[in-house]
Amino acid sequence: MAQDLVDTLRLSVVELRYRMPLSLAVGELRDLPPPASSSTVRVSIKLLGFNDAMASYHVRFFEGSLALTDTPLTVRRGKQAVVGGLDGEHAPYLFLLIAPAGSEPAQSSAPAGPVDVDGDIQPPLVIEATPATYPREARQEEVEGVVLVKTIIEKDGKVSDVRVLEGLPHGLSEAAVEAIKQWRFEPALMDGEPIAVYYDLTVNFRLPPDEESEREP
Repeated sequence: MAQDLVDTLRLSVVELRYRMPLSLAVGELRDLPPPASSSTVRVSIKLLGFNDAMASYHVRFFEGSLALTDTPLTVRRGKQAVVGGLDGEHAPYLFLLIAPAGSEPAQSSAPAGPVDVDGDIQPPLVIEATPATYPREARQEEVEGVVLVKTIIEKDGKVSDVRVLEGLPHGLSEAAVEAIKQWRFEPALMDGEPIAVYYDLTVNFRLPPDEESEREP
């Protein structure tokens, strides 16, 4: 910022005299120290208001009862702005750099990683369940049953990390995993916020009735 002032105003040098953190209440007026004891110019700053994005101030440079600069300004939090004025033969310019602190991000109560679904969590709801393909070998061997898997349902409702807990032979476990990877959910919620959860799912393999009748004696 000092170099920007030098380049813009064609000054020979800009010297940092002091840095002063302030904690101001809305409506509070604070007089600031002069840059040097020989300076006759005084500076005051008043916080007019603030929100999560902006802070507004009223800055005055004055000498005795004479106002040299009377400036209202609004500064984005986390950014900075400069107010300047004449300071007689001493500088000859005096600058005040204002840099309001950035707002603190809202603290989320949602856990960072996946958790088990319990009474405080609204479980995920399936909105798209791609059916599993019945492997030919399993049909030929007339294998039926249930595949149980543990998954993670992510915050966006997608399925990840599918692991078989109870499987079936002849490609049925693999078919169940491939199908579940394509399922989509409304995510689980904790205090209204989407969270990732561990979730058990089942795929039931049953041969169609016409194929069952072909097996009857």
